[in-house]
Amino acid sequence: MHLLRRQQRVRRGIGDGGRRDEIGGDLVRSQLGATNPMGRLVSPEEVAKTVAFLAGVDSGFITGHCLEVNGGLAMN
Repeated sequence: MHLLRRQQRVRRGIGDGGRRDEIGGDLVRSQLGATNPMGRLVSPEEVAKTVAFLAGVDSGFITGHCLEVNGGLAMN
């Protein structure tokens, strides 16, 4: 029986793209971005790069962690 030794989870913050762009466009994006300490929304590419890092060998000793990719939004 093979047991899973590594497990990570990525929790994305409020981001650009998808339905959010269809519903509100630039106005909603700027208003939501203003509430984030980074002053903008997370991009799909930033989330993808985080997932790629966690899936790669450089994150070999990271396990059992939920990494929030939200630009510090949780600090507010």
